[in-house]
Amino acid sequence: MYLLCRLILLLFHNGTNIKCYLLRPQLHTNPPPHFNPVQQHFQNQMQFQHKVVAKGPKLAFPEFEGTDPYGWIRKVEKFFELVAVPSEDKVKIAVMYLKGKDDYWWRGTGCNPVALPWHHFCRMLEDRFLEISSIEIIGQFHNLKQTSIVPEYIDKFEEFMGLVKRNNPSLPEDYFVSSFIAGLKDFIQHHLQCHKPSTLTQAFWFARRLEQANQ
Repeated sequence: MYLLCRLILLLFHNGTNIKCYLLRPQLHTNPPPHFNPVQQHFQNQMQFQHKVVAKGPKLAFPEFEGTDPYGWIRKVEKFFELVAVPSEDKVKIAVMYLKGKDDYWWRGTGCNPVALPWHHFCRMLEDRFLEISSIEIIGQFHNLKQTSIVPEYIDKFEEFMGLVKRNNPSLPEDYFVSSFIAGLKDFIQHHLQCHKPSTLTQAFWFARRLEQANQ
């Protein structure tokens, strides 16, 4: 019983005074019924994410406008990394920022955001909103050539490389190193082949230095 108490009589033989101390037992608070720690953790995490989104433009979640799905996905993934969003929550958050015809498309898919993996969602978005097909992307990537300075060529190369990698994630790095070298201007390409770079980082560095040396 809540009001049950234990009476302890402590006798002190100092005359006629007898002191009685009424001690109440320590009460232990139990969690409310139906308490789900996993659900509570998720709710706390979502509240934290929404607070971070609302802090200001630097952390504002990008809305999808129906164009450049790959660019939007890159921004969203950077946001997810910054806020530490778990993989299972990514689709649920992302679809909240599809507006207009993009939202109509998503609703028309009939997919469950809870069960849909993030990489599947990205593939669906690209298939629907990319202006060129995956076959055209590979063709343009193979035909990519340096027409201006090396840094601009690197930027364009990395843009197409990201598209190619998303549809072909198992391609090794040496494939992209060879593709990068093949698109350089002849005088840079010939000198760069002598250095035999094994990574893209090395190939980019040598290409910049060779261009600077010939200016």
